[in-house]
Amino acid sequence: MCAIVMGTLDASMDPRAFALVQMMADPAYRRHSFGKLCEKAGLRHRDLLDLFRRAKLDQAMIRMMAHFPKVAEDLAIDAESRPQPCAECDGSGSVFDQQASIDRVCRGCAGSGSVRVVGDPHARVLLFKALGLTGRLNKRLVVVRGDVVQE
Repeated sequence: MCAIVMGTLDASMDPRAFALVQMMADPAYRRHSFGKLCEKAGLRHRDLLDLFRRAKLDQAMIRMMAHFPKVAEDLAIDAESRPQPCAECDGSGSVFDQQASIDRVCRGCAGSGSVRVVGDPHARVLLFKALGLTGRLNKRLVVVRGDVVQE
């Protein structure tokens, strides 16, 4: 546990944590308890928990960022429009006109057999925000029940 605490304190930019690390390494303080050293450094129990939480969040962010390029690519793919077989002609490009007893060019797809389906609107909004094209995207995003929300 000492290594975990030292690593967390060492990684912190908090001057109180730096002071605590210095005292822990100083032989003059070896008879002091950890609690007493924390008190001398001005760190309460809650402060230590916050330092540890931030350190673990930073580690998690580093690990998440390794996957970010793939997730960003998936987001861009989800936002893309794509062709889909036309529902009016079932992708054939023509429909049978029963009155004239002939095949006519499908109005839904203009004879191509496919129609353009717009990509996921939520993915588009998020992508445009992330690229700075619309609105402002806060620096911190949080996933809540599968949805990405701004903190």
